[in-house]
Amino acid sequence: MRNEAERLNWYSNDDLETSCNNLKYIIISLMDIHIPKTKQNQRNKNKRPNYMMKKAVEKVKDKKKVFSKWRETRAGLDYKPHASKRTQAKWSCHQAEKELEKKIHREAKHNLNASYRYAQSNLKTLARIADLKAPDGTLHTALKEKADLLNNFP
Repeated sequence: MRNEAERLNWYSNDDLETSCNNLKYIIISLMDIHIPKTKQNQRNKNKRPNYMMKKAVEKVKDKKKVFSKWRETRAGLDYKPHASKRTQAKWSCHQAEKELEKKIHREAKHNLNASYRYAQSNLKTLARIADLKAPDGTLHTALKEKADLLNNFP
């Protein structure tokens, strides 16, 4: 995006409004080209883990209510219910996650996609190549340079 913006002619003899409209058009067109578009998935809209069942969600909501009350007062009498609800919510979430894993395990023979999807959701790996130093000592950061360097490796 930066390279294309550098190639543009930024100097013009137009009036201010025309120049601003041209700049806006250029920026929007570059954004359309270089920023990937994704549709928001219904799963992403939820903002909670897929193992959270109704009971676990209710426990978490109860915990939040009691926590906000304790945070306002900071009284010792309000801390005990908060600690109790916190423990219940944690336990309930843990149980819900275990139930989901058991369900996926039971259905693994018949529903492979669910088991693969669950395994993939728990992987947090990035496919990224670190910056490479060439034999002459120069540091390569661009992907194309790294690919060329690895292809020419003896």
